[in-house]
Amino acid sequence: LAGIYLATINKWNDPAIAESDQLMTGAGDWYEKQLAFSRYRLGRAHQEHDQLDDAIENFRRAIELFPDDLLNRDQTLELVNWSRKLLANLHNQLGLALKAERRLKEAEPEFVAADKLSPGVGLFNLAALYLQRDEPQRSIDLMEQRGTSWPVLRGPALRRLGRLDEAIECLR
Repeated sequence: LAGIYLATINKWNDPAIAESDQLMTGAGDWYEKQLAFSRYRLGRAHQEHDQLDDAIENFRRAIELFPDDLLNRDQTLELVNWSRKLLANLHNQLGLALKAERRLKEAEPEFVAADKLSPGVGLFNLAALYLQRDEPQRSIDLMEQRGTSWPVLRGPALRRLGRLDEAIECLR
C-alpha cells in the first residue's frame, strides 16, 4: 500500500492533493484521516489504470476510515471546508467508478452525497447518470433546479424527449 501511495504522489496534478498536503502538515495527529486519504490516493491510482473493482474497494474503505466526527470537531474553518471537499470527492470518485462498472443504482447515492457535502461536486455526474439511465426529464429538472445548463447533457436530453428544435438551439 505504501509503495503505490508514494509512487502516485508525484504523478498527479490534482489540486485537492496539493491543498491536502499543505493542510495535513498542520492538522494534528489524525491518523484515521491520513489513512482515509491514503486509500483515496490508492483508489485514484487504481481508477487511472482501469482497475475499477480495486478502486471501488479503496474508495469505500476511505469513506469508512474517514472520522465520523471530523466535520464537527472544533477546528479552523479552512480545515472543515477541506474535510468536506475531501469527503465529497471520495463519494464522487466512488460514484464515477461504480458508474464506469454500470452499477448505476449504487452510483446515484454517491453523487447525491458528494453534492450534499460540497454543493456542485458530483452534480454534473448525477445529471449524466440520469441521462445514461434514460431519465432525460430528471436530468433536465436537476440542471434547472440548480441553475445550470450543460449543453453536452441538456441537448441530448431534449432530443430524447423529442424536443428537437430546443436540442439544436442548445447545442449551437
